[in-house]
Amino acid sequence: MLTLEQDLTVAVLEARQQAGTLREDPLTLNWVSDTGGLPHLIHKLTKDLERKGHDTSSAVAIAVAAAKRFCAKGHSDWCGAVADWERKRAQAKATPNK
Repeated sequence: MLTLEQDLTVAVLEARQQAGTLREDPLTLNWVSDTGGLPHLIHKLTKDLERKGHDTSSAVAIAVAAAKRFCAKGHSDWCGAVADWERKRAQAKATPNK
């Protein structure tokens, strides 16, 4: 079992890994918007993180990492959000760039 500080460190490291997958400009269309947007729970958490000062890319990455942790702990709502995220991610990878 990780301490809260370790859990947050893991989330930040995962966020840094994933942040390069999204464009900096939130007005630019990207694979997330092309596939229908963020799953509801991940979207809510992303907005909370943005209100606390995170940029969009890092907020999304942190929210996805947190959703995966909540799912791993047995929270079925979060597992649905993660499954939706992974489905959209796979869909985007299978679609050629415009």
